[in-house]
Amino acid sequence: MTGTLGLREEKKSQTRRAIADAALRLASERGYSNVTVAQIAAAAGVSRRTFSNYFPSKADCFTAVVDDRFLADIAPELLASDGSGVRERLAAAFQKADPAFWDDLARVHQLIQTEPEVAAAIALAEKRQCEDVVAGLVAASDGSIDRLRLWLTVAVVSTCINTCVESWLADGGRGGHKRLAEMVASSLQILDLSWLDPHIGALHSYHQATHP
Repeated sequence: MTGTLGLREEKKSQTRRAIADAALRLASERGYSNVTVAQIAAAAGVSRRTFSNYFPSKADCFTAVVDDRFLADIAPELLASDGSGVRERLAAAFQKADPAFWDDLARVHQLIQTEPEVAAAIALAEKRQCEDVVAGLVAASDGSIDRLRLWLTVAVVSTCINTCVESWLADGGRGGHKRLAEMVASSLQILDLSWLDPHIGALHSYHQATHP
């Protein structure tokens, strides 16, 4: 039964990712306002009804691009790193990220700058994801992680990433993905994440519970 549930969740994740990728590709090629939900569904190989099962609107598709990329490319690398601290692990994970991660992140940020409804959808999604991550990690630590401190930490890390991407785009993407990854990794140096080091086990538990 567990295996069946795992396959089912994997299939759902693949469908969600396919819809999000199709939305981003079409928006980049044609412009956001020139893309319809029907076109996104067709490009992803799903029905309009299936689209609605995953996303309430066109703008919400783009929230999955960042979230899914982070979970697929950054989280596993963070947890697979050596015995260094959380800040060092996170910086290394960003520097090892697939160029597609940065491509998608940059394209979404460009949409945020020009499309108010995409900006609003992503802002709300980031808030909800922060709530979920904080609640999940606090539970995984049996309450030993300070909720408010974790909330602030997640919010600040997110701000570091967003600010670096915006700065990099404003500079014309100079230096390519490597420079952007280095900018993000360097920005983490202003943060003291050492208080999370004793909770690496909780990070593992939370990730395994949400992505078996």
